[in-house]
Amino acid sequence: MNRSRRNFIKYGIYIGGTVAGTAAWMRGVRYPGLQFEPVDIQTVHRVNDAVWRAEGAFPLEGGTSLSTWRAHSPEPKVVIMGSGEFEFQINNIHRQATLQPVGDGIVIDENKNGLSRRVRGTLGSSPLALEWRFPDTKNYRFAAIGDTGGDEELRWVLARSEQLGAAFLLHLGDFNYQAGDYDRAQAAFDEAAIPTYITFGNHDYRAPGENNLIDVFTRRLGPLNHAFTLGGIQFINLDTAANTLPFSAGNRGRLLNQLSASTPGVRQRIAFHHRPLIDPRDEPEGGSAHDIGGLGEGRWLHQRLRKLGVDTVLNGHIHMKLEFDDEGLFTYISGQGLAHADIVNKSGRQVAQILLGDVTPNEPTNFQWAALEMPLIAHCNERLKKILEKSGRGDLTKALDQVCQRS
Repeated sequence: MNRSRRNFIKYGIYIGGTVAGTAAWMRGVRYPGLQFEPVDIQTVHRVNDAVWRAEGAFPLEGGTSLSTWRAHSPEPKVVIMGSGEFEFQINNIHRQATLQPVGDGIVIDENKNGLSRRVRGTLGSSPLALEWRFPDTKNYRFAAIGDTGGDEELRWVLARSEQLGAAFLLHLGDFNYQAGDYDRAQAAFDEAAIPTYITFGNHDYRAPGENNLIDVFTRRLGPLNHAFTLGGIQFINLDTAANTLPFSAGNRGRLLNQLSASTPGVRQRIAFHHRPLIDPRDEPEGGSAHDIGGLGEGRWLHQRLRKLGVDTVLNGHIHMKLEFDDEGLFTYISGQGLAHADIVNKSGRQVAQILLGDVTPNEPTNFQWAALEMPLIAHCNERLKKILEKSGRGDLTKALDQVCQRS
């Protein structure tokens, strides 16, 4: 092989490697775990010879001929282009939301079952858009809390949110603490009285014996990074389950670049993500801060959110109720979803709280705390029993044994 050919091959390998490395760097690397950022959820699909495009919803995996979708925003839209008949199911829709079809086609019927809608109709010569309208976008309440696990504590959080008048729940991450929690949590979300929009927690990403759960989350619960607007309030859901290098890479970086500080119709921006930008405690539990950290990633994200006009941040991760001003970002940490503080509280008073946000026209969202009031029977799981025994509070298991009728 002559020198010129060897040089050509050498430079070709170098250029190819540089291009591949640049593409990988733009995609981003997550750590711990050292893996590339996942490809974002596709919004255009072909189903039964028709092209389907979704905004605020994505298709669930399933082995049936019936297409099933899940909404990850309050007012999802599905656009279908094709011919003939169509039938599909969409989950996580508010019970009082109304379907508004626009375009060429006919909706024959819409069957409601809890948070699920099954829609059947025929298509015309041009696209048919199916959009669900939230019952009241001017006056509504939402709840926000994280760190529930996927067991009965989560079901109580969902029920309590509805009791308190919330139209939907922002789950602030960590519904997955033990094997089987993904299945239990999805069932709880599907069977709840109100829809849930979920941010990705560190335990939802990596748990004992379960690594790299990104694909499981995105196939079953939605994208890791997205935004929706309801009644002039823009909610920005960000993935902080792991750290990312570079900070601006991946789906989170693309979302932040797409958003604008001057979007028509938006009067307030609220970000919600699992790990907080900073840990405000003087003496964090275990001696280490429970925040994003990540070589300055938290400060970078703070600057980006402030530049976008975000004024409020909702987090979980720290199993406490906290609120503080982080240099212009008023932060609420609502991480008492397991309500373990109620069990170990020697006074016998229930102290666990859930955050509520009230939206009214032309006013900033009004936040307040409410008692979670989780009954003892919601704690009937072996996970908690092991935690109490390990922490030297085996005496507390006696009360649980009586309530849960353990032998």
